[in-house]
Amino acid sequence: MRCIGLRAKESLNYADYLLKLVELELIERETRAAQRRMAAAKFPIIKSVDPFDFSEQPTINQPLIGQLLQGEYMSKKENILFICSPGTGKTHLSTSLGVKACQQWQNSVFQCNGSGYAANRNA
Repeated sequence: MRCIGLRAKESLNYADYLLKLVELELIERETRAAQRRMAAAKFPIIKSVDPFDFSEQPTINQPLIGQLLQGEYMSKKENILFICSPGTGKTHLSTSLGVKACQQWQNSVFQCNGSGYAANRNA
């Protein structure tokens, strides 16, 4: 365990040490759970919306993508479908939405159908 020497290094009392251990365990479990959900979603690659250059694709509604990243569509059980020409960022954006869903304790499924891609909450 990576925090065995934690108590000695940080001069923690037993209660604070136990609290720190529980916090670290919770973070580790959340991380592993998100990784399992992402593996089950079968994303072709793990992406984030942060490096996406919206100026290269001015037809994409950036505020709408930001709103979708909040995950409200998941509570409404809605699916997201991107349909447009090749090279416009469908895979990047749909994967970003799906990864964000997994990080928000939701299931996601990545599907590719011809030129349309979907990030789907319903596993």
